[in-house]
Amino acid sequence: MSEPHFEPALTKVIHFHSKAINSGAEIAATSISEGMKRFGGLQSHLEKIEPKPVALDALWSSLRYRVENTLLGWGFSETITPTAYCPTLRRGQTDLVHLHNTYNSGMRIADIKRLCKQFPLVWTIHDGRWVCWDENPRVGHKKTLRTIGARVLFWRLRNASDNCKVVFPSSWLRRKAIDKKLFPEENTSVIPTPVSVEFFNVDPTAEEVRMEWGFDLSSPLVLFVSWWAWKKKGDLNKGYDLIEKAIPEIRKSHRFQFVILGHDGLDIPEHLKAIWIEPDGTAKQVAHLMKAADFVIGASRQEGLGNVIQEAHAVGTPAVVSNSTGYLEIVDDGLTGLHFQSGNVQDLVDKSCQLLGNTQMRRVMSSNAAEKALRLWHPQVVVRQYRDLYKEAVRTWHLRTDS
Repeated sequence: MSEPHFEPALTKVIHFHSKAINSGAEIAATSISEGMKRFGGLQSHLEKIEPKPVALDALWSSLRYRVENTLLGWGFSETITPTAYCPTLRRGQTDLVHLHNTYNSGMRIADIKRLCKQFPLVWTIHDGRWVCWDENPRVGHKKTLRTIGARVLFWRLRNASDNCKVVFPSSWLRRKAIDKKLFPEENTSVIPTPVSVEFFNVDPTAEEVRMEWGFDLSSPLVLFVSWWAWKKKGDLNKGYDLIEKAIPEIRKSHRFQFVILGHDGLDIPEHLKAIWIEPDGTAKQVAHLMKAADFVIGASRQEGLGNVIQEAHAVGTPAVVSNSTGYLEIVDDGLTGLHFQSGNVQDLVDKSCQLLGNTQMRRVMSSNAAEKALRLWHPQVVVRQYRDLYKEAVRTWHLRTDS
């Protein structure tokens, strides 16, 4: 007689996300947690974690940055030295731990391995920071030491994740991680980031939103959305430098309004003649602005998937994006938007002009984009995939620990 099937309990999930990481990654973690409560029937709680200051923290930081950062290029997230914070959970507090971005949270890679032994664990890698860590060497690091640092970091990631389920928002990011042997392939899967339900229920029409905001109804509206409205130095991954050159060229042949939504608009170049909108922290504001736009620009050189473009599609707005990384899995070239050659300013200009000059094309792309978003990224759809993965993680963890 066969033994009865054992179905481990799954009612409570806790999500850990670094308090230092905002923008798309925070939105993604929040959307997943809220989606699990609303559509997954779970007690789902998001906890933002950060280092706890202690007297010796300055000493450890000094050691960490003098040795690990100077020689190997590791930052606070990659450290192997003790840190001031480790999440402490007791049995019964949760049935499963879901990790999101842990950068600068005080949680070490070693802590992830410890959590894997204590609880079933799912880890969503929202962006390419660790996956592409060895592709952007910092100035001043010797190549040999940088290579050693990358190999050690990748080995530690693989070793820490042997017993957890690792999720990537795009096939591109998953394949890159597998090729670098960061994670065992059998432990990985692809689940797209869900888009909040607010983006699927925008009542006002584009014209009504434009009137509400005082935009010109007779001129097309092009939108750029980024956590930081503009950057003049540092990480320019979002393509600020490309947009700075492209917008004036597009204006030579088309009249349009260029709107930027993001924090601190002080550094937005005057020659862009942009309308800057300060975020109020609500999904409603973002959804309404996207609804008002004729298309959204995504000029990033690298995106794990691309939350902004997903949200734009959900309200029925097409996009012009670079033909690389996660963007390829959001925008279907010629159907829901247009691709331009990554890093190519003239191609960005040409594709933007093509869309500005063809109202019918934008109308068809709008319908296609909304259909795709509802079919693939509605939280109810994504939660179902995560719920299945949670069950598998809980089941395999119990089989391993009970044996």
